[in-house]
Amino acid sequence: MRLDQYFKELQEYHGKVARDLIRAWENSEMAAVEEALRSAVAAADYIGWEMPNFEGTNQALGNKAAKLFGQRVGPCLEGSSFWLQDAPGAGYPDSIFRCDREGYCLELKATSEWKPGDANRRVLTSMPDKLCKLIDAGMVGNPPAHMIGTVLYNADEGRVIGFRVDFIGPDTHVNVRFEASTSQKLLSEGTHRSIVID
Repeated sequence: MRLDQYFKELQEYHGKVARDLIRAWENSEMAAVEEALRSAVAAADYIGWEMPNFEGTNQALGNKAAKLFGQRVGPCLEGSSFWLQDAPGAGYPDSIFRCDREGYCLELKATSEWKPGDANRRVLTSMPDKLCKLIDAGMVGNPPAHMIGTVLYNADEGRVIGFRVDFIGPDTHVNVRFEASTSQKLLSEGTHRSIVID
């Protein structure tokens, strides 16, 4: 499914009037973002950097690598017309990459093995609320452009070996999984039979 179609159906599923939540990138924008990131990564001496205390589960390592990217590379963007900021609240996107007045959605990921044929899921979003709030607050464009930044690292040393940027657009293909979940609250209020053995 195309990403723009997913965003439309996602909003409709949650009872909202669908609006555009993604737009295509302009070539000049991509070139400017690439130049800014290349300069900041070089100034931060980021490639080859050994991330401190880099231990934990795969998910924890991904979160840590994303946070460390912001701490290490973010300050090297300051002083230019670009800067990196956290997107307030839980959900997608986790960061905003700003260029003057324009805000781009940035989701940060990490992997120790980039394999073009790897079909394992890389979850982006399941709710449109945060994205809509960022648009309404003027923190990102209306509609915004989106990108995924992936920290590439050596698993044995926690050393950064690269940073990949995917400029995703309306026609980017995504997998959609329809999920059901429950909670202790829902189970406690349910009409089904339950027992506790203690």
